[in-house]
Amino acid sequence: FSFGYLLQSTYAFERGFSKDAFEESRGAVFRDFHEDFTSASDWIFGRGIMGRVYRSFYSGGSLDIVEQGFLTVILRGGLLYLIPFVLIFFRAIYLGFFKSNNDMIKALSILVFLHILLMFYFNLPDYSTYYVFIWIAIGACYNPNLRAISNADFYKAINSVDRKCN
Repeated sequence: FSFGYLLQSTYAFERGFSKDAFEESRGAVFRDFHEDFTSASDWIFGRGIMGRVYRSFYSGGSLDIVEQGFLTVILRGGLLYLIPFVLIFFRAIYLGFFKSNNDMIKALSILVFLHILLMFYFNLPDYSTYYVFIWIAIGACYNPNLRAISNADFYKAINSVDRKCN
């Protein structure tokens, strides 16, 4: 119940979970992006790290940020950046969830899945500790040695480190 209240009381979900609410909150972002990205080179290569995109609500005309994760990736590097980005994420999710012997790697793959799912709404790729942790989780999902460890061995390894610290 407390998580439900927290989720409903956050600013991002004030408008609700309907299609109209999504359109009201993110519709201008998509419209402005698609109006500004008209050339094939924009879509293929993006506009680089310092790239800017038209924003109708901004008096200066353009900003260097898009409030949507996938559009930000396209702005920075185009489809040549987005396609490998998504493939790396989905491969990590697959390996971590379906090819792992322990719950820790499965949990990390679920975290990576949630991250990419939330990129449809906001979840910008940025330089934060959370984003670094996502890439560490991807690396753990790709690591065959970590995926091969059983839950019992993982539990033993964690507890043996704990005893050595005491």
